Amino acid sequence: MQSEFRGSEVITEIYCERDALPAFMAEVARNARREKIEIIYGTVRLIEQDKESFLAWARKPYACVVFNLHIEHTSRGLIRAGDQFRRLIDLGIKYGGSWYPTYHRHALRRQVDACYPQFADFLKLKRKYDPEELFQSDWYRHYKNMFNY
Repeated sequence: MQSEFRGSEVITEIYCERDALPAFMAEVARNARREKIEIIYGTVRLIEQDKESFLAWARKPYACVVFNLHIEHTSRGLIRAGDQFRRLIDLGIKYGGSWYPTYHRHALRRQVDACYPQFADFLKLKRKYDPEELFQSDWYRHYKNMFNY
């Protein structure tokens, strides 16, 4: 496939209820054609409930689609990429699912709250066990700022 622009690929994982996978994928396809989203590929797998993590990425058994999008490295392209990722997250939510939060930082606060309602508690516990914040990352700082913590 020859892309119209130079860029790179960025992945995201979107979860939906297993029985909703066909409808979810059909809506993703319609959206991708309408918005001219360059989906390089999507890998589908079934995932089981995460019962160990505080920020459980799978609150129940889901169908998971790993999308690889071609992203243009311009100001306009990066804004467009954020819109595309947020749209995919919204579709996951619509079909009873979620998304994996570590691949990118495009989710809105309402999306984080919907999919990770314990996130504020996670930040409080992080501060409790690491009061000097010796262990942190760009990811942590992004969400800390999002939650004004």
